Amino acid sequence: MDSSTIYQESELRYGKKIGKGSFSDVFEVEILRHGKPIKAALKQVFNNAREIKYLSQFRSKYIIGYYGYCSPTPVATHILMELAPHGDLQKYLEKFPGQLPIPKRWSWIIQALKGIEYLHDRDIVHRDIKSPNYLIGADLILKLADFGLARDLDRGIPICIYKD
Repeated sequence: MDSSTIYQESELRYGKKIGKGSFSDVFEVEILRHGKPIKAALKQVFNNAREIKYLSQFRSKYIIGYYGYCSPTPVATHILMELAPHGDLQKYLEKFPGQLPIPKRWSWIIQALKGIEYLHDRDIVHRDIKSPNYLIGADLILKLADFGLARDLDRGIPICIYKD
């Protein structure tokens, strides 16, 4: 799909609510434009062009995929993203406490760091790294999501490191 694709509400079939954040709700949807319906996640946000700006430029298996957006009202934006059928990392770990094998733990740690490295290589900071913002794709790959607080790193501003 074209990352700049704008969808109409009539092209979406809403399913169940699959998540809720501080500033948004997330629904499972089907995109009906392309002949065969495509399963996706729809995040309802208000005037957050920044998140679309970032998601539309990323191409990494460690960052949630972006399909496009729709704007049903002048102040609301719905971001269409890759559906992560296994949910977020926090809920997954709560559902299976102590059951994640050590090799999978190491694999997910490395995947989480690769997602952050991808952003930092592009001078972008996420600013909200936490387990609910990592989603688990169909292939059990960990994908960083929720770029509402992300910012471009200004290399002209000195970075302070505090030591005890």
